[in-house]
Amino acid sequence: MELSELEKQIIVNSWSFLTEMILQPTMQRGNHTTYFVHTPTNQFVLKIYSTTTANSQIEYEHSLLVFLQQALL
Repeated sequence: MELSELEKQIIVNSWSFLTEMILQPTMQRGNHTTYFVHTPTNQFVLKIYSTTTANSQIEYEHSLLVFLQQALL
């Protein structure tokens, strides 16, 4: 799934530090879209969930990411 210019602008409006970003699509699996986001100073992962994804699934993934960050892997 390629993001439209409007969708990219919405992302930049939400996170102003992404004004100079390059989006690189990842291998797509499941019911979401994931991009590697490259900026002049950092790299991130952007995951766009489908409207059918349960909030509990998103909360679980976020808690897992926090756990992994705290584990200092």
